[in-house]
Order: sequence, then structure tokens, then C-alpha cells
Amino acid sequence: MARVKITEAKTRWQPPDVILEKQLIPTKYTFHQEAGHVTFTYDRASGQKKAVRLTFNPFKVDLYVNDISVMTLNAQNLFHFEHTRRKDGTVVTDDMDAGGARSLASSAAAAAKAGDAISVPEGKKIVDYNEHGHAIYDDGSTSADVDEGKIEGGDTPPPADVNENEPTEGSWEESFGGHTDTKPHGPQSVGMDITFNGITSVFGIPEHATKFSLKSTDGSHSGAYNEPYRLYNLDVFEYDLDVPMALYGAIPLMVGHNKDMVGVLGLLF
Repeated sequence: MARVKITEAKTRWQPPDVILEKQLIPTKYTFHQEAGHVTFTYDRASGQKKAVRLTFNPFKVDLYVNDISVMTLNAQNLFHFEHTRRKDGTVVTDDMDAGGARSLASSAAAAAKAGDAISVPEGKKIVDYNEHGHAIYDDGSTSADVDEGKIEGGDTPPPADVNENEPTEGSWEESFGGHTDTKPHGPQSVGMDITFNGITSVFGIPEHATKFSLKSTDGSHSGAYNEPYRLYNLDVFEYDLDVPMALYGAIPLMVGHNKDMVGVLGLLF
């Protein structure tokens, strides 16, 4: 059993009890660092066996059973991690409070120091931060006003870490039923390609009404889907059969196996 954690400057919520140490059998592991990767091994009667290999650039994780790679994370280099940030482009760290504002932003000195980290429009001075992490200027306007082009005169460049080719609708707030859900830390999705090596059938992610053995979603042959399995938590009345649409749960657990091995993948965000 191996747990892979990817973190950033600001701590996100982490699910407890993912691996219960009392249920594990202690195993002595050693690691070997080589050019570009680190390999973790453990002792068996037949000798050293590989457990995990971490490759640095590009990032990749191989999981082994009896020295055979059964699962590879990021084999196709599709890993995508949207880090916590504010709309003005600055990265959020643990020295800021849950609302995205700096915990010491009430002091003028801290606000001035924070102002050095973002692009401040000419003639303006940061005096505080609001609960959404937007800078408040001395004239009463905010960095959100600048981002949305509400301040007359002057062009404000987009945040340096935001790809202007990516869609921004819904990234910072979403409205529904007369309510607005703000996202002070912006989009925070995580994506990665996962390969079950030597395995042609996978089972799991049971939130759909289709075959137990999951169909392909690349549309490459008759019977394959053209849409992915999406883990939405929905209550669907009179749902369609034989489609990959989401249903009642959101359980990111997948099992792949052949006659020699079984690989189980669980994702927790």
C-alpha cells in the first residue's frame, strides 16, 4: 500500500484515516537515489523488491508488485494542479487566513509589505484586504474592481500565472437560484492520467448505469463512449441506461486486475 500526497504552499483540507497504521504490518523499506529518480525497496526472502519509484522530471510515480510495475501515475505527463491563488495573481500561503486575506493585513505596515507582492495601479496604495482576498486601495476601490475593468483610466494586465487562453467563467464565482458562491482561492482542480499496466479491464467508480466492466471513453470502437465518467453527486430521476452520466455517489475507487495481479486506486481530494 502506498499513499502519494501532493501539497502546495497553502494547506488544503486533508481527509483523516486514509491509511490506518494499526492495520498495517511494519515493513522495513530502503530507498536508492539515482540520477533523476528515487526507488523504494523492501526485503523479501527472495531479495530486495521494488515498491515505488519516484521520477522527478517529468514527474512520475510507478507502483510495483513483485518487481513488476502495475500502476503508473502521470505516464502521459497530463498532471494538472491548479494552485491556490487570489484573483490578482498572487499565491496564497499559510500566513494568510481562510478568507484569503493576510492575517496581519489590518496593520498598515503589513499591508504595504503585501502590496509589494502584487501589481498595484499607479496612484493607488493598498491599505487592507477584504474577506475574499482582494486588495483594498486608499480610494475605496479593490483589486477585484481593477480586474473587472471598473476603474477608469489605465489598463491592468492579467495575473501572471493565469493562462489567458483558459476559460475563466465560473473560476472565481458561480451564481445559481439567486445566490452567488464565491471562490476566494480561485479554481483548485487536480487532474492526472493513471495507467494500469498490463491490465485491459477496470472496475469501479460506480456512479453510472452501465456495465460493471468499464467501457472505454475514447470513442475508438463500436460500443465505446465519447464522454468520460464524471464524478458528480446527482439525484437523477428516470436516468438513462448504458451511458457514462453521473448518478448518486462520488466514490473515486477503481480496481484493475488480470490473472496475476490486482491494482486498486483510490483518490481523495
